[in-house]
Amino acid sequence: MSSSQVSPHALLAVADAAGRHAADGWREIAALAAAQHGVVSRAQLRMLGLTDRQITRALRIGHLHPLHRGVFAVGHGRVTWEGRAAAAVLACGPRAALGHRSAGVHWNLRPWSSPAIEVVVAGSSVATHRGVVVHRHAGLRPDEVELHDGIRVTTVARTLLDLGAVLAPSALRNAVAQAELLDLFDLGPVLELLARHPRHRGARALREILRSWDAPPRTRSEQEEEFPDLCVRLGLPRPVMNATILGMEIDGSFPDHGVAVELDSWRFHRGIVRWEDDHEKRARLVAGGWVALAYTYRQQRERGGHFVLETLGPALARGTRVAA
Repeated sequence: MSSSQVSPHALLAVADAAGRHAADGWREIAALAAAQHGVVSRAQLRMLGLTDRQITRALRIGHLHPLHRGVFAVGHGRVTWEGRAAAAVLACGPRAALGHRSAGVHWNLRPWSSPAIEVVVAGSSVATHRGVVVHRHAGLRPDEVELHDGIRVTTVARTLLDLGAVLAPSALRNAVAQAELLDLFDLGPVLELLARHPRHRGARALREILRSWDAPPRTRSEQEEEFPDLCVRLGLPRPVMNATILGMEIDGSFPDHGVAVELDSWRFHRGIVRWEDDHEKRARLVAGGWVALAYTYRQQRERGGHFVLETLGPALARGTRVAA
């Protein structure tokens, strides 16, 4: 979704129509509307000095366009998805925030899928509005909401928790992966939120997705140190660590089986240059007759290492010795 501004020509028309004495006030309203994707609330208009009579006149002559009870588009009624989202939050009051699937869309964690706007409200009651789905959560705290791109929205951590209550596990996993890709994912706040809301409907699903996110290695060497012991514990041969193969240093290798393993913690392999280097290394290994495998730290810990056993074990069984 792309941001939109109120049409400059429409804003000038509003200011001019209001007359010279009111022009400065309308310019403030126009600036506020532009920051909120073209929408304002009646309460905001009052704070900027407009009376109810002036608001009624602006509605009558078409300079304000009603979207919800007490929420208007400024200049014209053609608002974007973001404008509708901002309007829905304003309509639901000061304790409301964009939430659930709509918050996921706003943070770019998932694709747009529904015309309805989902709002979460920290309270037990709120007026209904057409096209708005309201989720009432008395436990929603102020630090679980932030202002982002002109819209009050649940934080990424709270959004993931709420998505856990409404998405299938595969879709939730994709949302977590997208948050990581966009550098929006921070494990600490997510774990704090799970501890704060242990009975939230999305807590169980999110915990399951995050099982292997806990306690990431503090350094790359820690991941490498764990790998040989894991192999032995699983009944596999002990790998040779950091051997030079085809002129390249390989994290772990099994020369008698022709299998090379790279341990790809995202923390130490992120960035386009490292990404390109890793792919070139694997291509050269395969061209040299090696079976090239790679494990993230999460995969290394998956089900006590059984993912490694299920994939590395067959590769070792089929492999034959390859000259380094």
